[in-house]
Amino acid sequence: MSGGGRVRRCGMADCGTNGWSIVASAQASSNLAGILAGFLFFGLIYLLGRDEKRGEIVSLFTASFIILAFASYLFSRISGFSAPSDPGPATASACKGAWMAGMIAMAMLDVGAATMTVGLGYLLVSYDPKSNRTHLQRLASVSAGGVLVGAIFLLFTSLNFYDELLDRPNHHLTWTLIILAAALVLACSCVTYTSSRGPGGRRQIRDKYIEWAVYVIGGFGIAGTVLTGIAARIEPSHWVSWLVIIVSLGFPTIIVVTLAGATVDGKDEKARVKEEERARAAKLRVAGPPTEEAATSPTEN
Repeated sequence: MSGGGRVRRCGMADCGTNGWSIVASAQASSNLAGILAGFLFFGLIYLLGRDEKRGEIVSLFTASFIILAFASYLFSRISGFSAPSDPGPATASACKGAWMAGMIAMAMLDVGAATMTVGLGYLLVSYDPKSNRTHLQRLASVSAGGVLVGAIFLLFTSLNFYDELLDRPNHHLTWTLIILAAALVLACSCVTYTSSRGPGGRRQIRDKYIEWAVYVIGGFGIAGTVLTGIAARIEPSHWVSWLVIIVSLGFPTIIVVTLAGATVDGKDEKARVKEEERARAAKLRVAGPPTEEAATSPTEN
């Protein structure tokens, strides 16, 4: 320690703290994000080639693909990080920048995986919506809910990031704020989830939540990448650390809350299929049976 500051623990080249290194794990995280993005890319090609158009699935998968691609890129940048092996203020400052980029990239990976899972829920329910496959409906709801809850706790319990970015704050105060924030986000997610259950107008509410989630995901990808570039080129001061924390938690919090409202409703999916069948039948009645001229072969003279 010297003067008003102190030499922090991340003095080694891998910037490790509490037995874990954001630099050493960056390559594996980049591979995971890239693999998930690759699966989504091929899924989008398949969905866009189908006769049945499902805009909500395409929107969720597209947003997830973009944010996972951003995460893979940021993790790959972190994996190329290097710092002097001797502990000192210069190394501590450089490691702090790596942890800033890591927190943003980790939040993007969490959000991308959660968005992909919500989109998979729509695929599961739309597999055979006419049947009474309630286990698929339950699987879609439980998997989406479980991943969203897990994403909330992963986002808010990243103590290693708080230690490195805020110079080891008071853990009792930190855990108190974490519990309060996680409880608030869970409560808001429950409100959006219950408000979007049911057929009819509730379907429009779910579509609106999907639209909002896609917009916020796009904004997070742009803001997070720009902030990472800025943090890499300036001194990682205290206000920059707080800005990174706010962006890394603020955007994902809004995304998780909106994704909770966008979660598929299996019963409404069956109602949607019946409505589409009635609409097709009504069009056929309006068009009437084919006329004799229309039924005649065009080759007949």
